[in-house]
Amino acid sequence: MTIDVFVNGHAGRMAGLVTAALGREMDMVYCGRLVRPEKLEQFKGADPTHCDLSNFTVSRPVIVDFTAPEVTEKLLNDLAGQSCALVIGTSGINDKVLTRIKQFAERNPVLFASNFSIGVLLMNSMVAALAERLPAIWDGGVIDIHFRGKKDPFSATALALADSWTRNRGKETPCADVVALRQGVRVSEHRFLASGLRESLEVIHRVEDRDAFLGGILTAIRFVSGQKSGFYTLSDAISGEKV
Repeated sequence: MTIDVFVNGHAGRMAGLVTAALGREMDMVYCGRLVRPEKLEQFKGADPTHCDLSNFTVSRPVIVDFTAPEVTEKLLNDLAGQSCALVIGTSGINDKVLTRIKQFAERNPVLFASNFSIGVLLMNSMVAALAERLPAIWDGGVIDIHFRGKKDPFSATALALADSWTRNRGKETPCADVVALRQGVRVSEHRFLASGLRESLEVIHRVEDRDAFLGGILTAIRFVSGQKSGFYTLSDAISGEKV
């Protein structure tokens, strides 16, 4: 059985990568790009696969969304009453939109991740383990490096790494510092640094090409397509376990 997949948005680097990747997967069918009705005519001429939500001809498709927080929120509103599954990787999601995503997940399966890199998932686990095992004198911090023009003041990945350290350290330990650099054209680099009195260690993850995210995204699509309603993470998809 194949999985029917729509990609939300008429533009965007990740949307283009996902669309291309779907055409290479034997168990997935690319059904089109979702565009809001008022913009449909503008883009449909250039790409006949553009459609709006009224064009669903399949039951319970998976919709992949890598757009902007306000676009994700509009998508959730447009999908009210629809039966579908969502994979959301939109950057900069705030508490308001996250709450809306979780509300939608009460009726449909939704997988949300701030980063779809398997390496980042493992890095998060390493930081949590370091936080639990290093002596209290050690301090932790994150350096967040992204391409020039990235809108987020801090990446969600950097904040998640800092949170992994803080949550696993205990109440008496200072929060991890986060420093952001926006320069050049590199996709992303995250460094976690921990320092004691006379020693230090560093965990580094670099993304050289956005294709690095595709493995996690495709795994998420396969996972969420077979789940009942609920809010899921990439960790759930990788382990195959439900929340």
